[in-house]
Amino acid sequence: MVDQLTLQTYSILLTGIGMVIVLTYYSLQIRNQNRNRKLQIVKEIWDWISTEEGYLRFAELMTLRWTDFDDHNSKYGSTTNPEAYAKIWAA
Repeated sequence: MVDQLTLQTYSILLTGIGMVIVLTYYSLQIRNQNRNRKLQIVKEIWDWISTEEGYLRFAELMTLRWTDFDDHNSKYGSTTNPEAYAKIWAA
């Protein structure tokens, strides 16, 4: 017959092995979720940019001419030019 000490030892050993397996699985799941979130963000941005509207908006933003922040704010700021400001920040 198996003595009490051997049963307790095996029980503790199995519990420890189970905890290691669970922690490893959980850490891999967290890493996978983070990678998937980053890829989803990139995919959503690419899907928006790759439309005709996205290309037109990008081209419009690239044609803005300014030298520093004050120059940009005086030409395209929310108080001086609300229409241009809305175009720049609209998603």
